[in-house]
Amino acid sequence: MTNEHERALHMWKEELEAGKEKEVRFLTDGGATYTLLPKVAGNLNTKREHILVLADGSEMKRKSEFYIILPQGEAHTPVILGG
Repeated sequence: MTNEHERALHMWKEELEAGKEKEVRFLTDGGATYTLLPKVAGNLNTKREHILVLADGSEMKRKSEFYIILPQGEAHTPVILGG
């Protein structure tokens, strides 16, 4: 991606040691089915495998589940780790 796209998508890159936590802020799409995270978001423990159908009809498998804490509550949610 170009720097222009990276700025538009608010992408970041940061490495954390395994087992470390960091508080971050996300702008989310409430109508989205999955949350897209860059692979550098950290080592996520995989719980499930998801088969995703892309706009061109092709399929891809992604393994990951994210534990998220929000003011409204805590939950596990499926995510897609970027390529």
